[in-house]
Amino acid sequence: MSTTQPEHAHASTHAPSGLTERLLDLLLQNLPCAVFVKDREGVYRQANQRWAELLGQHHPDAIRGHTDVDFFVPERAHAHRFDEERILLSGETLPERIEWIDHSGGGNWCSINRIPLRDAQGAVTGVVGIVRDVTDQMVNEKRERTTTQDLKAVVEIADRLIASPDLDTLLRKAVELARMLLRIERCSILLNRDDHLVGTYGTDLKGRTTDERDKIIPMDAAWDNRFRTWSRKSSQWIVERDIQRSSPDARTATVRDFWVATTPIKGSHNRMIGVFCNDAVISGHPPDEHLQDVIAVFCSLLGNIIERQRSMDELRKRDQVLDGVARSSSQLLTGDDLDPSIRESLRVLGESMQVDRVSLFDCRQDPLTGEWNMSQRYEWVQHPALPTLSDERWQELPFLPDFTDMLERLSAGAIYDGLTSRLPPGPRRLMESLQVVSFLRVPIHLDNRLWGFIGFDDARAAREWSGNEKAILLAMAGNLGGAISRDATGRQLAARDRILSAVAKANHELLTNPDVLLAIGQTLRIMAPSVPATRIFLCENQAGTGREQPLMAPRFLYDKVSTQHRSFAPSEICLPYETFFPRWHAVMASGKIVSGRVLEFLTEDANRVNSVLMAPLIVEKKFWGILGFDTTDAGYDWTESDTSALSTIAGSISAAIARHRAEKSLRQSEEHFRSLIENASDLIIMVDSRGDVLYASPSVNRELAIDPATPGKLNFFSLIHSEDWNELRAMFDPSHAAPDHHLHLFRIRHPAGEWRNLECAFQRIRDEHGNTRFIINARDITERQRTEDALRRSEDLLRHSQKMEAVGRLAGGVAHDFNNLLTAILGYSDMLAAQIPEGHAWRKEITEIGRAAERAHSLTRQLLAFSRRQVLEPKSIDLNQIVADLERMLKRLINEDIALTTELAPEACPVKVDPGQIEQVVINLCLNARDAMPGGGQLRISTTNRLITEPITQGLVTVKPGRYILLKVADTGHGIREDVKPHVFEPFFTTKEVGKGTGLGLSMVYGIIEQSSGYILFDSTVGAGTEFTIYLPLADEPAASGTSDRPPPSTAGGAERILLIEDDKIVRELSTRILRDKGYQVTTRENGAEALAYFREHANDIDLVLTDIIMPQMSGLTFARAARAIRPDLRILFISGYAEDHQPDAHETSNGRNYIQKPFTVSSLCGKVREILDSPV
Repeated sequence: MSTTQPEHAHASTHAPSGLTERLLDLLLQNLPCAVFVKDREGVYRQANQRWAELLGQHHPDAIRGHTDVDFFVPERAHAHRFDEERILLSGETLPERIEWIDHSGGGNWCSINRIPLRDAQGAVTGVVGIVRDVTDQMVNEKRERTTTQDLKAVVEIADRLIASPDLDTLLRKAVELARMLLRIERCSILLNRDDHLVGTYGTDLKGRTTDERDKIIPMDAAWDNRFRTWSRKSSQWIVERDIQRSSPDARTATVRDFWVATTPIKGSHNRMIGVFCNDAVISGHPPDEHLQDVIAVFCSLLGNIIERQRSMDELRKRDQVLDGVARSSSQLLTGDDLDPSIRESLRVLGESMQVDRVSLFDCRQDPLTGEWNMSQRYEWVQHPALPTLSDERWQELPFLPDFTDMLERLSAGAIYDGLTSRLPPGPRRLMESLQVVSFLRVPIHLDNRLWGFIGFDDARAAREWSGNEKAILLAMAGNLGGAISRDATGRQLAARDRILSAVAKANHELLTNPDVLLAIGQTLRIMAPSVPATRIFLCENQAGTGREQPLMAPRFLYDKVSTQHRSFAPSEICLPYETFFPRWHAVMASGKIVSGRVLEFLTEDANRVNSVLMAPLIVEKKFWGILGFDTTDAGYDWTESDTSALSTIAGSISAAIARHRAEKSLRQSEEHFRSLIENASDLIIMVDSRGDVLYASPSVNRELAIDPATPGKLNFFSLIHSEDWNELRAMFDPSHAAPDHHLHLFRIRHPAGEWRNLECAFQRIRDEHGNTRFIINARDITERQRTEDALRRSEDLLRHSQKMEAVGRLAGGVAHDFNNLLTAILGYSDMLAAQIPEGHAWRKEITEIGRAAERAHSLTRQLLAFSRRQVLEPKSIDLNQIVADLERMLKRLINEDIALTTELAPEACPVKVDPGQIEQVVINLCLNARDAMPGGGQLRISTTNRLITEPITQGLVTVKPGRYILLKVADTGHGIREDVKPHVFEPFFTTKEVGKGTGLGLSMVYGIIEQSSGYILFDSTVGAGTEFTIYLPLADEPAASGTSDRPPPSTAGGAERILLIEDDKIVRELSTRILRDKGYQVTTRENGAEALAYFREHANDIDLVLTDIIMPQMSGLTFARAARAIRPDLRILFISGYAEDHQPDAHETSNGRNYIQKPFTVSSLCGKVREILDSPV
């Protein structure tokens, strides 16, 4: 407020005595300023048109007779009256006052002088006000005064926002600091996402921060036009009189009668990030242009800060997700029990993804109806207050029609994600009941078929899942599917083993128990725990009077749920086939097994049975009855193991029934007994207590070529392996209880010289004279055991290869991504070092950055070596020369108390390997040997040229026959324990102290040797030492002699035209800058498809193509082949972190000369480019 006193501060005005009111009014209307006259009560008596307009009136008559209370707010009117009463009392003029006067067209800043009005006698009769419009002056003064202050505030806000730990914190701080430092009454930030403006944070009328993340504004035509205009021009804020806001439930509310200013938030390349909205709802003033210009500056900085924070958040999230996936994969690979491993994996994934819920569902399709349903199997929640999926609603939940898109995407192997607010009504209500705001569903496929999915739920924010997150989680789903598949395979094998064991016991029971009915009942009890059936039943066919088909009569029923075993009399329950099961009789009478889903079966209490598996009992070629399994599990499908077990037991029971009939007949006829024995496929032998063979079935001669025609001259002990005599004697010991019903394994000598394995059951009997006799029922299981051993070995090898492949893929992928990052670090540090003179303080720090990047590159080389995804440059070399060249360096690397000796083959040892990699193998093995001999010892390196004629097997590695060069590294260290040996070549496994080993050394050796088509075996004895033997195929071509005298490539630049193809933005921009700094003309494309389209039009203008190998849409190799089809003489230089399955062959890379490995330095890239350009085509 100004306090300047005008020159007439003490002047006064006399009331007109001789002038008429008309003349006074004429004078007032023609004055250049606004004037008013009030009486002693503050009532307007005169005013000119200018004052009327300032008060928002059309004519002075609208003012006369009124007071300030009619035109100003009460506080302002009382202040005016106070000043006027001071004038009336003192008779003096008050100082000039500056104040804001509102009117319908806006408002003005005015300077008001109030002076006393006197009559002819000099008495004060009122007040005269003289008013000048000083709006422009005030605005200019205010703008000059606040511009510097506001810009400082913007810079301060930017500095404080840059320090934000994450995007959410940044957005909240942005509105808080803008309100506080830029004096904004109310503001909010909305971000552009999926054709919508999504709220973040704002402030309310009381200055408090509000969470507006549930606010969504559809991107209608008006917003779309604004965004297009903003993206083409510099930032221009706009002002609206009202704005529409809608919430997730699609209800729209429009707030009117206040001004709203909207300023675009733009990032790089004018990309629209969002908008900043502010209003003056408290004062009701339109937005101040100066303040809005300051906000525009703030928004331009905010856009770049948001982009930067998003990149940092994305990298941090990717690292968190990669770490979570690595730990989850490790848990799945190393856990003994799948259930706790999956639960722990879900917890690790949930915490690394920063979500509120992670769940695992399996999906099943009904084979009859074709309908799909899903069932929750595992769940992890971040907060106990969140609803869980553990109730029955989430078991066998049908896929709703509105979930068809989800089912189709998951079945196709694609991720299904989105926001709950955009789902159809049915699924939306379901997700809202779980408090889900955004979701992600990752499919799990087994055997190219949808098995289920992993669900990730965010209950706090409308989350946008990144492409990196989705790709990593798809890989994790594959790991989880592999673990589930391995566990299922393990369970199937265990179930098969249990079934085989139960079948053996049941067969023994049926073979040894003379009471066939008791044996059948006991057989059902033996089989019940090992088969996945709810009940096991046996029915006998009964002849029916006047019926074409017999009656089915239940005889035995074993219920696993109630553990009740029931037996029925032959005629207790009879069910006619033609009434209940019209098709089954004909099918099973032909010997076929029946399986499928039924509604009811053999249930007096009408319990629902979902599926049944039944085998016919064929006794003496007649359909005698049925042996069956049934289950109440709606999701279970009968396996081949189930069918095989049922078929075997049915055959055994049929044989037992037949044997029972035969035994009854044998009591009447010895011939019938002998016929049965002689036709048995098992080996049946009767011996006395000394082991002399009294009888041997013909099968003994058939299977073992032993003539049984001379009883008493052959002793059973003489046929048995000496190591099995003690067990056999125990069976014959008179003090021994009756022989048990277990099967015993013995080795028996075959006349051909080999030992055969027999599975034997013993039964002690007495003949008619009371002499003890033993019946031996044996079966030759040699071939079966060989088959099972081979199968077990194959399964072990498969599990090991899958495990190593999974870890290798993960390690190779991580190394590939790191190589891209290290390329940028090395390149930019080289460029920065080139610009800083020697001796500068920063020179040392920049050099350290480069060294750190080189050390990181060394680690990625080890990862690539283990994963077998590095690009090798093999050539024929003499392995003797490699060892000889390394000898001096190795002596420096090992301790002085270790004696190093070399024993090299006298002849050349040519092998085709990458020289640098084979040197790394030797160094790693020697360093391992050094660490194993802390107290000193001997280290021996030898080479041998050897022909391998028979396969050599150690663990899961088998060396094929052929001619090899053997490299042996032996030490006299502490050796390797037996429990450590299976893990020697596993990545990240080490027995060294923390900080003294990465666990990658031997893994890298294994990867290099395997990638070089070789093998590595080892032999170790604790306390004696370890010897590693490497088998490398003998090279067909002689070893190259000498070293290359070719000078290093020139790093000079040139003016050639280069087409650069690289999908990684950082590497692309770095390479472009390096080459352009050298004078080259560089054109860039992000992938092979875009590059090929460009090349077709400019093929003759390109001197060199510099291309990455692995890219989306079209790889570098595919581009190269297509480009050379257009122009055969085209020079191409390949670059890659690793080439994976698309590794170029020797012809395409000119034996590796046209290839450069990431990460590369400025000099290596420039040198290689110059080398290729200067070389002949």
